[in-house]
Amino acid sequence: MCVSRRSFLKFSVKIILFLGMDFLLPKGILPKAEAAKISENGEHLEEDYLLNLPVKHLRNIITKDARYEAMVMFQSDKPLKNPLLEVGRISEKNLKWFNVAEEKLTLGGATVYIYFSKVFGLTENAIYRYRVVSDISASEWGKIVTPKSEKTEIIAVTDSQCDGNYSDWYYTFNSATERHKDANLIINLGDIVDNGEALWHFEAWYKDIENTLKNKIFAPVIGNHECYNLKWKYFLPAGFLAEFKTPKNNGKDFEGYYYSFDYGEAHFIALNNNFLEIDDNKKGLLEEEMKWLYDDVKNSDKSWKIILMHKDILAYNEYNAYTNDYGGLNDIAHIFMPAFDELNIDLVLTGHMHVYRNRGHIYNFLPSDFGPYYLLCGLAGNARYDVPKDEVFDKVMAEGKETDNYLHLTVTKDELNIICYLPNGKILDKFSLNK
Repeated sequence: MCVSRRSFLKFSVKIILFLGMDFLLPKGILPKAEAAKISENGEHLEEDYLLNLPVKHLRNIITKDARYEAMVMFQSDKPLKNPLLEVGRISEKNLKWFNVAEEKLTLGGATVYIYFSKVFGLTENAIYRYRVVSDISASEWGKIVTPKSEKTEIIAVTDSQCDGNYSDWYYTFNSATERHKDANLIINLGDIVDNGEALWHFEAWYKDIENTLKNKIFAPVIGNHECYNLKWKYFLPAGFLAEFKTPKNNGKDFEGYYYSFDYGEAHFIALNNNFLEIDDNKKGLLEEEMKWLYDDVKNSDKSWKIILMHKDILAYNEYNAYTNDYGGLNDIAHIFMPAFDELNIDLVLTGHMHVYRNRGHIYNFLPSDFGPYYLLCGLAGNARYDVPKDEVFDKVMAEGKETDNYLHLTVTKDELNIICYLPNGKILDKFSLNK
């Protein structure tokens, strides 16, 4: 049997590393990232690395326009040596290097190293592969799928928080992504984890979804549980801001708290309406965000304008500070709904109440045949609430005890189709909006 020199060297290195004798390795026995780097973003051919780089939670966070750019993130329990991101089309041999930034995150006494890399120069409706390389080691490959304008598929979930065991979340996520393989954007409307300062909650949330998550685009929204510390007091969402580098809003004081992006024929606006939790530590979010909202929507030429926000517009059986009573349209409704009417918002997706409710169109605070369409999206975790029906606004709701669910959206220039599924594939609700 004839063994090539390269194969022999690779085998030898593996044996040396296995025996803990890496000090015997001469420099250059395998390609090193820095040695292989031609120039920043210069093309090069794929090289062989040891697939033992200790990185985890590869993920692709949404950018302003996912047709042309990506934000790849990952993390490690220990700092990495000069990591680089390697990216190339799935069908081509040539690859490019992209620089990686590091951020040390300490939450609740635990520490992790967060890494992120902005990838640019991508092409619409294409598939790329990416991996992390450091010294003689590399991670597994992930995929970047850039959308096409004509038609896009999206999965939306909310309230994936769990009380410790995230198996309900894994089941919902994996059922949705397996059933809808062409849905390459995953939206989470907040309360992603149960406690925003508990690093182990973030770790548990990633655990059984990362093999799929690394091949999708993720668009997260801040929920009130991202703003709780270990003592269940309000705090600024440091975990969320570190874990998910969302598109910049260019605001003065609240970068990362809210943002917008284009995906296919839709413009999505991810608002932060956790004023109760955030104002306790930092004032001014509402004023900054509302001014930005008007400028952002008016500057978009996309067919569909879709709002993503965590807290809902109805109080249900919770105390309503706006009316000093229970139920009815709450303070969130009175803050935002006039703006949504004025800006001709098409669809408003909310969470927080852990139940599914289809309200149809609401305009000027009343049920209508036109105006923004409001959808309370349910839950994808294991915190289940009993919420009474609002006789004025709730048109469709789950029968019997509420279970997990997710939304599947199909977007074209002229039509927006939404289906609410249970994890087992049963359809709970469906409807279409047309231009």
